[in-house]
Amino acid sequence: MGFKASHVSIENKEASHSVPNEIIETEELTKQDLEILLRVLADANLKGREVEHFYNLIIKLQDLYIKK
Repeated sequence: MGFKASHVSIENKEASHSVPNEIIETEELTKQDLEILLRVLADANLKGREVEHFYNLIIKLQDLYIKK
């Protein structure tokens, strides 16, 4: 799966490089991050071998979400 932009507009080149440090430096997922991931993963289509790994991943994400 890939993403493709049909139009990209950069008005200020300096602004395009100003990413907040918290996004770059943080390694933890917020509760909102986990909610988004769980919603997206709920609609995923899986086949064969992916199912067990996917199930284990969802359990880990749910545990993290509950702890937050």
